[in-house]
Amino acid sequence: MQICDFLSHAGRIRRATTKLKEQWQETLDSWNDNTSRQFQETYLDPLLPEVTAALAVIQSITEQIHRAERDCQDPDREDIF
Repeated sequence: MQICDFLSHAGRIRRATTKLKEQWQETLDSWNDNTSRQFQETYLDPLLPEVTAALAVIQSITEQIHRAERDCQDPDREDIF
């Protein structure tokens, strides 16, 4: 039984982050001044490493959950789902 599908959510985060980067590059075409650079330094630059770290944690948790599910399976029981 699958309790939660973390990897599909991680994929959504990855796609949203890619879209954010693309949109920011488009924004810089029309808004490229000290304020935009300050916005990037304050909000965007710190965000990307945090997202990368979070995705690594999600991957690790997913692996641990799958390992626990395997370890807890009753080999004599047939899953009805």
